[in-house]
Amino acid sequence: MVCLFRGATNWEYILDDAPVTAAGNYSIRIENTVGVYTSKNIPVNVLDKPMLQLINPKLVENFFTFELPDHYTGSYSVICKDTIDEQQWKFLKLMDATNGPISIESITPGATQKFFRLRQ
Repeated sequence: MVCLFRGATNWEYILDDAPVTAAGNYSIRIENTVGVYTSKNIPVNVLDKPMLQLINPKLVENFFTFELPDHYTGSYSVICKDTIDEQQWKFLKLMDATNGPISIESITPGATQKFFRLRQ
């Protein structure tokens, strides 16, 4: 199986639509102007987690505000991008689940649209 991960420039690359059956051993081949490198096989796990739910999400001026259900615990990453076609998501904040509204300032004021994701 060959997959191209364009835009994979960080230590983590997340695929939102990977089926649980895709778990297994994979190698990574990197090609650039310096040369070619192929890694040894490494195990890849696919997590089967339900989508996270946001309560009362609002974007007012430059702030994205939302609440989490009371049963959510742990830490969450908030990421965003300005267009649906943009490849890379931008990290906004690492936060702990709280009872009450959470407000996050956007990193690109004046953008005409925003897309936000919350990850555990």
